[in-house]
Amino acid sequence: MERKKQGTAGKILSYGGSYFGAVVGAGFASGQEVMQFYTNYGAVSMFAIVAAMIIFIWIGIKFAEYGNELHTNTHGPVMKYLCGKYVGKFFEAAFLFFMFIGFSVMISGGGTTLFQYFGINQYIGRVIIAVASVLAVSFGFAITLKIGGFLGPIIVAFSILVASIAFFTGTTDFAVADVAIKGAGITTSAPNIWISVLVYCSYCVMSNSPILISIGNVEDDKKIRNAGITAGAVALGVCLLFINGALLRNYQVVGTSEIPMVELAGNIWKPLGVIYAVVLVAAIFTVAISALYGITSRVTTDDPKKKIGIISAVSICAMVPGFLPFSSLVGTLYPIMGYMGLIVMASVLYHQLKKMNRNPKSCLAK
Repeated sequence: MERKKQGTAGKILSYGGSYFGAVVGAGFASGQEVMQFYTNYGAVSMFAIVAAMIIFIWIGIKFAEYGNELHTNTHGPVMKYLCGKYVGKFFEAAFLFFMFIGFSVMISGGGTTLFQYFGINQYIGRVIIAVASVLAVSFGFAITLKIGGFLGPIIVAFSILVASIAFFTGTTDFAVADVAIKGAGITTSAPNIWISVLVYCSYCVMSNSPILISIGNVEDDKKIRNAGITAGAVALGVCLLFINGALLRNYQVVGTSEIPMVELAGNIWKPLGVIYAVVLVAAIFTVAISALYGITSRVTTDDPKKKIGIISAVSICAMVPGFLPFSSLVGTLYPIMGYMGLIVMASVLYHQLKKMNRNPKSCLAK
């Protein structure tokens, strides 16, 4: 009985860590993503993050459920189920494209971080991220899941550590941050914070659905599946709250920083800045392998050499846009992905309401 409990706890940690790790990448752990989607809207962003956490739980559970019901580990059948044959094909192609771009963003972020904090040539740094991702994904989903499950909790711990210290030692209160943000005349990614929340959550769905779908495909126990995804979503929400609060409390210092969280860590203690840069590279790696897995999971060949060749070819192609500036990629491509993802989220809600109308008692029981 004890072994079974340990196995269950391990699964929940692994699924939650993979969900968290798939979302937490260069943009999130660096603070750049949080800055653009939340902090730049002011103190109200703290309340918006709670709403985002609820959406992460709901959408994560639904995509895992689709993976289980459709017996698939790719997004194609799920898109066709949600959006119909023709629109589904369009979104299937769009998902592949944006996962490819997401992989490129991670390559760019990894190269930038390795250069700025470890002095590694940017080109070499990008190659290191790409090669490491190829090696991890070549071993299949099980290894991808284990890496995410292992690195996810480490990223959570360090993100909260740095953010909490920066929050309590910050000299800017939320009211002053609001004034500074308004005075800076920053161009935001959405008309208001609530649309920004939806765009952010849907962007995360667009880029990370294969991991959620695959979790549903490999795990038949609904309680374990849902517990793992809920744990991952709550960890995301907690990290967002701490990071966003820290950025608001230090806005006058890091408002224009390319990698604000690493700068905050360095201000606390220089060696901590170096350690956090290592954690940031780990966060980049978890998202890179999630995106690369999502792109190449459609490869059905049983020939290991061919599969590795395809994975390598995708990585080489992804390095081309990966040489573009990191902040530009985050600020331009992520919102576009998010707005497209809103259609998919609306389809998920439509199917859920339709299912509830057909059989309200069974849906409530679930």
